[in-house]
Amino acid sequence: PSLKSEMEQRIRIMKEESLKRVDMLVMNANGPKITYQTFVDMLNNKETDIKIENVYDINPGEKDFRMIISKIVENNPDIVIAEMQTPEMDVFIRQLRDKSNIKLSGLMPFLVDKNLAEGAWFVDGANPSDFYFNSFKRLTGRDTTNYSEYFYTALQIIINTYENSEKPSPQTFIDLSNNIDTVLGKVSFDKDGILNSDATVKRIKNGQVVLDK
Repeated sequence: PSLKSEMEQRIRIMKEESLKRVDMLVMNANGPKITYQTFVDMLNNKETDIKIENVYDINPGEKDFRMIISKIVENNPDIVIAEMQTPEMDVFIRQLRDKSNIKLSGLMPFLVDKNLAEGAWFVDGANPSDFYFNSFKRLTGRDTTNYSEYFYTALQIIINTYENSEKPSPQTFIDLSNNIDTVLGKVSFDKDGILNSDATVKRIKNGQVVLDK
């Protein structure tokens, strides 16, 4: 999905759970920074009382989060959103849990030890179809698709375009791919050419990622 649709889901859950005061950790890497900026832009364009009170910049390879955690504990926000990758995410949450059980969200798909964030929720892309999931498991023996469904969807779009256009171009990719059925369900392109699919909300329960009902 586009980050906008994911951030819409994030804001929806935060409103439903009355999570208004936010502290954030943002890793100095493209993915976390883009996710953070999209979230900020969405908040600025919506009527909401959600406020980001503190933002902590994190460098790749950082291992000691004790000073940041002390500031978080002192501020006591409603939720901490960690836009981080692994192994930094695991290290941070492990150190945080020594001091506080504050609510967590963020880039949880990157978390290796899901037990560290029991009860946390996060936004994620659309789930692949049962057919794709079962086929992937049969061929690889794995219970997780490792987001391969996005590569497969891109392949479906490329094949569809070349099968239905004599002279493929960026515009024909958009024109021929709106609302086609893929392993992620129906997808579409917005006016900026960004591919959209459904965003989902997931939670960590008993150390496993489950779809939020």
